[in-house]
Amino acid sequence: MALLRHKQEIIFENNLIRIFPGFSPSTAAKRRSYIDIKRMLREANIKYSLLYPAKLKVENQCLHDGTVNFVSWNVKGLNHELKRKKVCSHLTGLNAKIVFLQETHLLTKDQFRLQKDWTGLMFHSSFIKKTRGVGILIHRTVPFVASDVVSDPEGRYVMVMGNLYNSKMILINVYAPNVDDKEFMQNLFASIPNVNTHKIIMAGDFNCVLNPLLDRTPVTGGTTSNTAKIITQFLNDHNLSDPWRFLNPNSRTYSFYSPVHYSYSRIDYFFIDNNFLPTIKSCKYDTIVISDHAPLVLELKSISPSYSPRRWRLNPLLLADENCTEFISKQISFFLETNTSTEVSAGTLWETLKAFLRGQIISYLSHRNKLETKKVSELRNEITRIDEEQARRPSEALHRKRQALHTELNILTTKETEQLIYKSRQHYYEHGEKANKLLAQQIHKQEVHNAIPVITNKNGEEIIDHNKIMHTFRDYYKSLYSTEPKEDNTQSNAFLDNSQIPQIDALSAEELDKPLTLTELLDAIKSLQSGKSSGSDGYPVEFYKKFSTRLAPLFLVTFTEAKDHQILPQTFRQALITVFPKQNKDLLQCASYRPISLLNNDVKILSKILARRMEKVLPSVISQDQTGFIKGRHLSSNLRRLFNVIYSPAKSNTPEILLSLDAEKAFDMIEWNYLFIALEKFGFGPNICAWIKLLYTSPEASVCINKICSDYFKLERGTRQGCPLSPLLFAIAIEPLAVHCRNSYQIKGIVREGLEQKISLYADDMVLYISDPENTVPAVLTALTEFQKISGLRINLNKSILFPVNSQAYNIKLDTLPFTIADQFKYLGVNITSKHKALYQQNFGVCMEKIKQDLHRWSTLHLTLAGRINIVKMNILPKLLFLFQNISIYINKSFFKQFDSIITSFIWNSKHPRIRRATLQRPQAEGGMALPNFQFYYWAANIQAIKTWTEINAQTQAWSAIEVKSCSTSLYSLLCSPINESYRKYTNNPIVLYSLRIWNQIRKHFKMENLLSVAPLQGNHLFQPSQVYPVFNTWKTKQRIHLSSICAKHRIIQLKIIYRAHLSRLKLSKMFPGQDPTCERCNQAPASLGHMFWACTKLTSFWTKIFKCLSDSLSITIPPNPLTAVFGVLPDGLELEKDKQTVIAFTTLLARRLILLNWKYPNSPLISQWETDVLYWKKSNFQLEDLYKFFSKLGKI
Repeated sequence: MALLRHKQEIIFENNLIRIFPGFSPSTAAKRRSYIDIKRMLREANIKYSLLYPAKLKVENQCLHDGTVNFVSWNVKGLNHELKRKKVCSHLTGLNAKIVFLQETHLLTKDQFRLQKDWTGLMFHSSFIKKTRGVGILIHRTVPFVASDVVSDPEGRYVMVMGNLYNSKMILINVYAPNVDDKEFMQNLFASIPNVNTHKIIMAGDFNCVLNPLLDRTPVTGGTTSNTAKIITQFLNDHNLSDPWRFLNPNSRTYSFYSPVHYSYSRIDYFFIDNNFLPTIKSCKYDTIVISDHAPLVLELKSISPSYSPRRWRLNPLLLADENCTEFISKQISFFLETNTSTEVSAGTLWETLKAFLRGQIISYLSHRNKLETKKVSELRNEITRIDEEQARRPSEALHRKRQALHTELNILTTKETEQLIYKSRQHYYEHGEKANKLLAQQIHKQEVHNAIPVITNKNGEEIIDHNKIMHTFRDYYKSLYSTEPKEDNTQSNAFLDNSQIPQIDALSAEELDKPLTLTELLDAIKSLQSGKSSGSDGYPVEFYKKFSTRLAPLFLVTFTEAKDHQILPQTFRQALITVFPKQNKDLLQCASYRPISLLNNDVKILSKILARRMEKVLPSVISQDQTGFIKGRHLSSNLRRLFNVIYSPAKSNTPEILLSLDAEKAFDMIEWNYLFIALEKFGFGPNICAWIKLLYTSPEASVCINKICSDYFKLERGTRQGCPLSPLLFAIAIEPLAVHCRNSYQIKGIVREGLEQKISLYADDMVLYISDPENTVPAVLTALTEFQKISGLRINLNKSILFPVNSQAYNIKLDTLPFTIADQFKYLGVNITSKHKALYQQNFGVCMEKIKQDLHRWSTLHLTLAGRINIVKMNILPKLLFLFQNISIYINKSFFKQFDSIITSFIWNSKHPRIRRATLQRPQAEGGMALPNFQFYYWAANIQAIKTWTEINAQTQAWSAIEVKSCSTSLYSLLCSPINESYRKYTNNPIVLYSLRIWNQIRKHFKMENLLSVAPLQGNHLFQPSQVYPVFNTWKTKQRIHLSSICAKHRIIQLKIIYRAHLSRLKLSKMFPGQDPTCERCNQAPASLGHMFWACTKLTSFWTKIFKCLSDSLSITIPPNPLTAVFGVLPDGLELEKDKQTVIAFTTLLARRLILLNWKYPNSPLISQWETDVLYWKKSNFQLEDLYKFFSKLGKI
């Protein structure tokens, strides 16, 4: 061996073997590459060894536990070298890992001075002078990967998007103006990108105090600044918190000292996503040294929480890919052909197929992604090669080839955008800014509100650890869904028998008991709503719809086999419970969250089949008193009935009250044994009962909180929310209580017009109408107690409301009853008042103020006219329409004028309107934007109720029966009576009087004063609301305003062109005398709109090339003409297929868009830019529609 070491080589079997006394050259080189890593380990005081196997002690977690020190500091200038050294030394002492510096005063050329040996990444925004300047420094030991940067040219902020410990986040550093500048804050918050996908960590000197009483000394008692209000609103909207104030809710400390005013204030903050609150290790202000601001140090531990493994979910977008669906289809066929045998149960076969397909799809996507990555690389290399060749020898052919390659690259690299389009639904995408701004923010708010940063356990302790929060919820729901043992079914049978439960007829029972059919199964799959979250198996509804014909036979066998064995396959029985916060509840309590069960779609298909059967027969056994989830019944019936009882004059001196009962966790408390007995009592046959029992045999659930899922636990009671059958089962479960109340002679109801009203239900929302409460209430309490014992449904008496209806009710001792007494309460979303006239202020007035606040908040969003109109339709209209449909009250036109004024101010961003509101309210087919006409919606909602008076079976509903009987003549005839008729001599019912007054308001508006006494309401040729609009014949026929593009931004461009909303120089010269009206492009003629879009000589070549391209692509000669150029409409005599007309409308719209983008420039738009736009929109926009083929020739330009 000594000789070998000396010679350092030996030949053995003709092979040269070299011996080295130390490490081989390659090993030594590899060891040298670890120099930086070893230095990082030493700096972190971590012991290590590079000997095999490499060692890293368990207690040394700082490289992988995600602990990070953040420091924010206004340093007041860093141009002096000594100052920089002091600051860097202080940051080192604070163990800073990510640093936010304000007021660096560094110019762009001096930014390198911040680069230190410990700095891994640096991002800086400078001003043109040695003022302002903000920078973010990231320690080289921090594994932050930046993906994008937004830098303010004014040196006020810098934003860095990236990934830290597998968490997507945005780091934002802000130096705000030292004045109350709300516009700066609005623009800053509107500029933050990716708020729907990234968590925010924002820091800086905001130059304002959020709480004047706690954050400043001496306390001046001043009001909160506009800047502080905007910041607070932003924090609330996006679920961000001030971590120092979170830890110190009532303490005082200060970050800035003003020697001029001898005052201290706290104006330096961190604002972090609430998901990070459980990870706060400390947050404190350091001493005010070196600068006049204190460094703010935030230490977060475990910044990447231990989430459960991410659940696999099939992206429905893949099902639009023919190659992918063909692959899945082949795999299904292969699996079934290979594995179908009599030895394997159908349930096992289906469970295995799901696992097999999951693996195959993952493998397919992995392979496809590798190919796409390779293709992207090849395209980039080819573009680089063409650029080099184009630089040497420019040519038109190379230019066009580069355009095509660049477009193809854009499409390949916008997969994430397509994912967002899917998430926000194609409908929203087509309506423009609903998708990319407002809806994205709403999605983000939903996600962050789902995050639960703190909860109280059963011992009253506040828990912030995510794992402990999850276990707290798990224990709560395990207890909630545990059954309460009962001795036998004697009590249930006795209660149900005594209640005289109605039964379904024999024919219906026979239909329900028929075996499941393949047609039913396919129809159930079609009826399921797409776009819903999938269950634990990850297969969405779209998957089952796409492959329904292939999978339905296996489903049918699986379902039948499961019924025979009375047990479903395991994944059929599993559910994921997610929770949503209830409004106006204490969010520290588990009970303040609403559970939603995410069931797998295969079991939902079975439930849907049963629900579709049962919904046909339930109206025959569930009384009209119950309107919740029963086909053909509506919530408005309950409220109109309530109003008739409260506000109609009573004909008795007996005390009358209402009881609004609060059912505690109603859907979750129903005992299954009672439910099965109730089904039999209602006459449901053994087959349908067996199917329902199958769904409730051994179900289990896992609770998912903060993306952490618990283990599965057994469910023993409750109807599963998220199951199509659950609402119907609950209606069956609660109906015996309603039957008992109606049939009990001890429970006395309120009589109106000779009709006794006792109970009204909307699912679990119950109202009891009670007269003689001293004798009736004890009977009600007895019934509720008996029902609770058998069903599990518990009424929270302390939260239930007792509402006195008449003055006599106040003469009895109401305080002895176990209810909360109130002269106002909320029922089904409407504030109920003792006086009818007070309904307006308590509902419409409150709603108006809430809408004003929302519009003020949304006004900060940078949206176009189309985006703002879409906000009105999506967020404002539903709120008012709900009140219109459910509250019978007369509203003056002044209300709508005031409201229209508020809406107009919002959609035009407080500027002078350029298009009349009546024009915007026209339907899109008639050239409008379908801006809601709230007065018409109000009238339509009331006509829907009035129409019931004309129906033959009007008295089948309780409210309409009261109204019909309250009138001494026919209500139908009053609708056709003279418009100045006095109705009080026929009825004193205020609901009827208000409805007739509204009807007269409609008649006056549409000039229907003289109606025949026999004139029908429906189908009357005089009653056509659309006749108020002038017939917009040309555009209604051509329909090119809105069909030019599915993109809302594009449609608004065409709308403004039609209504001449753009300001030309000629128009400006008339508005401002002395303004030159001459066209800036040609300097030859006045710049009218017609000139700017068509007649300008500088545009001749531009339009000529476009018309030639369209003619060549569509194989038809289209001569250049202004009708097509400006409006996208073919000239008379030229006929084309409708789809080709849409292509012309869209491509010419892109040309008009380019003209607008170059409106003030002396040169005409470039035809190459139009070609690029056409290529891009051809692939990214029209793939949403089936117009791709008409662009095939355009792709060759």
